[in-house]
Amino acid sequence: MYVCICKQVTESKILEAVEAGHRDIDSLGATLGLGTECGTCRNFTSELIATIPVITSDRSSP
Repeated sequence: MYVCICKQVTESKILEAVEAGHRDIDSLGATLGLGTECGTCRNFTSELIATIPVITSDRSSP
């Protein structure tokens, strides 16, 4: 599904970028161009990011 029509950014592209560490709108804008034209996609993208769990690795455990 397209989230940002202006820059042809799909939900899967956003998820890939978030997985790569881009967890905020400004970072996604710099990486994908998301939200840099009309801005309509920014609210939905913020909601989408909030639903993605942050996976951290605990390197101190055996």
